[in-house]
Amino acid sequence: LLAIPWASLTLALAFGWVLCPPAVPGVVPILEQGLELSGRAVEFVGDLPPSILRPIPVEVDWWAACLLSTLLTAFLLSRGWLQVGLGVCLGAALVLSRVDPPSHPEVVLIDVGQGDAILLRDGEAALLVDGGGWSRSDIAQRILIPTLARLGVRRLRGMVMTHPDVDHCAGLLGLASYLPIDVLYTAPGWHRERCAMELLARPGPQARPLWRGEQLELGRWKLRVLHPGAGSRQGRNDRSIAILAATGRYRVVLTGDLERAGELAIVAHDEPIGHGSIDILKVAHHGSQTSSSPELLARLRPRLALISCGSGNRYGHPAEVTLKRLALVRARVFRTDLHGAVRVSLAADGHWRIVLPGLPKSH
Repeated sequence: LLAIPWASLTLALAFGWVLCPPAVPGVVPILEQGLELSGRAVEFVGDLPPSILRPIPVEVDWWAACLLSTLLTAFLLSRGWLQVGLGVCLGAALVLSRVDPPSHPEVVLIDVGQGDAILLRDGEAALLVDGGGWSRSDIAQRILIPTLARLGVRRLRGMVMTHPDVDHCAGLLGLASYLPIDVLYTAPGWHRERCAMELLARPGPQARPLWRGEQLELGRWKLRVLHPGAGSRQGRNDRSIAILAATGRYRVVLTGDLERAGELAIVAHDEPIGHGSIDILKVAHHGSQTSSSPELLARLRPRLALISCGSGNRYGHPAEVTLKRLALVRARVFRTDLHGAVRVSLAADGHWRIVLPGLPKSH
């Protein structure tokens, strides 16, 4: 709004500076002074730090959306005390639309189709591990923003990019334009990958690498990085960040797209995991047959297995052999292709509550 008229004025001064000297030589110093002032303004703007003007995500019913749109239109067209009154009504509507944070820590497997997106939260504190992604659509606008708004998440303490594949990273790239994000966590060595480069170049979140042994806190969640090790040069999927998240008596393991070699590396450094079953496992690589090795499942023995995959995907995820391995350790399986999003609330008394907000799911 400011740059276009300013650029037009500068262009007019420049044309005058070129055309006037032969006819009106005395005007040249005035034009030169105007161009100098214009240039100083451009330099001032260029020195400002980059920033993003973000919207406030709100998830409401269609009738409430129509009412809010009508109020906003009337607010913009009115003047005086009427505009003040309508502004107060708009502010009250935004406050009333706010969703109260959960009283217990939660794990939410977001249905992003063939991809991964897992939300860890406790009260106002929220961390998103991967964000799904499609090559031809803005998954942040279509899925992530509405889902997070429905859950009452308007700010992220952090985002974790386990690895830079499109179905994990592209959604994070889009989301960075909509929500305030404090820290972006990545594994070392991905800075030359296209999605990672674009994500790291976004203004706002501070970038921080993660490797084995790093520890984080998120409300009552205690997070420990299980993989990769510092300086790891394993394959693309096997350099995915894997995290052990613990709160109270509950333990959750998130595995990105790890394959057998990466899983065996976790088993080899199993001290953080300890012995005995974990509560929730985010199954690696969408249930691929090259992941969920018998060695890892025998060590973790998950009570609940979450698989993120797209309906009718061309990769055959989850593989039948993976489902059989999970059955052998008696894990109860939930899949986004069948059940949609999965929301698990973990109460301190040992009871957990599983909600499937996407059911019934059409295929």
